[in-house]
Amino acid sequence: MRFFILAFIVAAVLTVGVLLSSCKAKESENGKAGVDPALLFDDPDTLVQPDPDKHLQVKILDSGKDIFQPVNGYSYRYGPSMLTYKDGSMDAWFATPGTHGEWDWLTYRHIDPATGESSDEVAAVQPTGDSWDRLSCCDPGAVYFGGYYYLGYTSTVDIGGVRNNVFIARSRTPDGPYEKWNGSGWGGDPYPVIYYDGSAAEFGAGEPAMVTAGGKIYLYYTWKSVRPSGEKLNQLRVSVGDAANENWPATLVYKGVCYDCDSPTGQDSADVKYVENYGKFLAVCTDKRFTDESRLAFYESDDGITFTRIAVLRTDLACKLHNCGISSRPNGHINTEDNIYVAYAYGSDWGVWATRLHGIEITLGSEPDFSDENGKNADYPVEIAALPSNRRTVGVTSIPHAYRHTAGSEFNLGIYWTDITYSNPIAVTDVSKIRLSGYDRSVISVNGVTVKALKPGTTFVTAEYDGRSILIPVRVYPEGTALDDDRTVTSLSAVQHEYRIDLSARESKQIRLRADYAGGSWMEIYKKDDGVTYSGYDTALIRVSPDGMISSRKTAGETEVTVSCGGQSITVKVICE
Repeated sequence: MRFFILAFIVAAVLTVGVLLSSCKAKESENGKAGVDPALLFDDPDTLVQPDPDKHLQVKILDSGKDIFQPVNGYSYRYGPSMLTYKDGSMDAWFATPGTHGEWDWLTYRHIDPATGESSDEVAAVQPTGDSWDRLSCCDPGAVYFGGYYYLGYTSTVDIGGVRNNVFIARSRTPDGPYEKWNGSGWGGDPYPVIYYDGSAAEFGAGEPAMVTAGGKIYLYYTWKSVRPSGEKLNQLRVSVGDAANENWPATLVYKGVCYDCDSPTGQDSADVKYVENYGKFLAVCTDKRFTDESRLAFYESDDGITFTRIAVLRTDLACKLHNCGISSRPNGHINTEDNIYVAYAYGSDWGVWATRLHGIEITLGSEPDFSDENGKNADYPVEIAALPSNRRTVGVTSIPHAYRHTAGSEFNLGIYWTDITYSNPIAVTDVSKIRLSGYDRSVISVNGVTVKALKPGTTFVTAEYDGRSILIPVRVYPEGTALDDDRTVTSLSAVQHEYRIDLSARESKQIRLRADYAGGSWMEIYKKDDGVTYSGYDTALIRVSPDGMISSRKTAGETEVTVSCGGQSITVKVICE
């Protein structure tokens, strides 16, 4: 995301406490080690004009080395996102198993390829309880600019793992703590940066990658949906925003489809970078993933919007590989003078995957190169590593992950820690080692880990233990509120107020709303079985099914749809163009 010097073993990866961050440390405003500006590369003064008659050439330099080996029956580090510095060191983020109902977390390590040493792994971004990302944080995509590390990730509120959305979190330091985009700023409850408005039965939007170039932030993401005919869509899309704006997610504008994947199911997400030597954007993804013929596919673009396939590599790559990444400078740029790496997860057994890293070389040639398309994959065995003898805190969590109580009540926060297995979190029994902060003292009071709910409101408690922390939502309701009432709708709200139907794209769109219930719970609703009805729209322009699917009459125009449930109503706009 040139291994020839990257020979670290699992013990170095997981148990050696060599804190390599010190090689690039300075004190940031929160007192933690941040990036040393002397180790950052300069942004180019001007962007190179790409030659449309030349194409990027990519070559694998070695047979690779595993940088992670599974440590128990269900263990992985997939989707690596890697940023490199002037001293040759690397910050790397991975998707790992979560704990207690959370599918995935994002973890961080600092790696020195020159020595093979790694910092201890720590949890960087975890789900926020009772929120839009409550089930998972997976598929990391990292970039650094404006003094912040930004991590894009995928999450959903659907326990089936479908209708995913894209989220962004930021931190001054690579290991966190991270604050999440909330729809208007940073911190508190997360809100989608890219909201998926296609069929709820499909994967949705996710697996982001980010690049800054020319003062713009390019946000790439997969979009897996369906056409009205039932044909599956698997696309790479891009939205572009103003990188100079601190609240740049609010400036994102959809720019279109970068490319359609060759296979709706056999090709996964792309990591995208900007090759500043040649002025071209480069995307890499895994193709025929999870098979013996798995490979890496490469695409290029001269404008960052429209991509074409230019290379396929197989020789010396692992069979059954998936979810890859390519390294870059912190701003998402590749300079061909640097050591450049690709990494991916692989393995035959589901969820028991090693992570392998290879050195690569990028040059410029006259023609796309598909000469390795029929090369020979390597059947590397996935070796299971022994668990370290000492259990070290990788992350902290709260069980439950969020709290709902009425004013006047008292309750205890359950604070737990977990090690690299991310299973069976352990309760912190010595509460004197827990530090709670950041909460609204008018909403709750705290004594040790005992919380008293004072008045209705929402606040967030930061719980710190053994160098790691977690943000815990606490929601207080009026005295007497029936917290088990998950049927009485008190309000409806739209995540998306406009639905645009591209008459030429033939993509299914679905209206969905957030319903909040009297007991404080909420869910995204759209089904007739949820009590949802759709009315008031121009039937000469569209039809809306009982489950919110919009069918256009293939005529341009706009109309409003009234969505009702439980005596509450809200209006959204549908634009056919």
